Amino acid sequence: GEGPQGPSTVCPGPERGFEVAHPPPLPATLVKESWMLLCRSALGKVLYTDERQPDADKLQGACLKGEYDCVLGDRLKINGTFREIVVFQPAAVYPEFVVRYERIFFHERFADIYKGMLARQQRKKFTGATPEEKKVLESLWQVYAMPFKGKINKWQLRDLLVAMEQPPANEGEDLEATFKEWDTKQDGWIDWDEFFQEVLQRVKDGIGLYGVDQFQVVYEGMLDRRRAQKFTGVTQQEQQSLQSWWVRYAKPNGGKIDKWQLKEVLNAMKQPAQNDGQDLTDTFQEWDTKQDGVIDFEEFMQEVTQ
Repeated sequence: GEGPQGPSTVCPGPERGFEVAHPPPLPATLVKESWMLLCRSALGKVLYTDERQPDADKLQGACLKGEYDCVLGDRLKINGTFREIVVFQPAAVYPEFVVRYERIFFHERFADIYKGMLARQQRKKFTGATPEEKKVLESLWQVYAMPFKGKINKWQLRDLLVAMEQPPANEGEDLEATFKEWDTKQDGWIDWDEFFQEVLQRVKDGIGLYGVDQFQVVYEGMLDRRRAQKFTGVTQQEQQSLQSWWVRYAKPNGGKIDKWQLKEVLNAMKQPAQNDGQDLTDTFQEWDTKQDGVIDFEEFMQEVTQ
């Protein structure tokens, strides 16, 4: 809305707030407890429109002249999203309830379902998603793909892959190749069917999730081979897993990290610096073998294997 003297927008359900305030795939701080102000609206005489691009001045003028009291834009009908209502009198909308709820984040819900399917695959009992798993995945997809009527483009795929904890190795060649692989209909978009088939294929291929614990899983595997005197280097699968894990921290800085990002990496590796002062500085200088003030993936891998 525009405040006490201007029009206010209300929605019959919570979808409008979720669409406008769409959280990033992996927020720095996951705030689960949220609050919603549930309002009651006295609409009076409603001016209905299902036009895709209505004349806003005409609609507003009809209400300000007293012919109508509010405007209802039926985006549920034309876009499959929600109905939006604009009222012009502040007294027409007033708080009725304060609702406390707990948010379920996409990546957490997806991970629960994906891990369940992956566990069945590892036991050789995976025959596909259960009806309940498919229903939840489709519901998550529809919310995520809402802006483009159930489809996503390449850059939305990037965000989706990060949310799925399976990020691309880079935003260039690898992301482009992944998009083309998913876009089986070759129409420049990825729809629900293509997404669902790719998820099932990744489960069948045994592809895991590269979450914050992924480093520990890969590192422990390498240590086990080292203890058994069988470590001859990093496998291709370990390299891919570690690179995808690295992207989580290095993405904002073009694939490289600074000293403070190194602190986050060390914490995620469960090998934290003793302090944020001299020890962190010494560790950064030790890792920064190229002495260019940043650490890249090559330097990271050298340190890990060392």
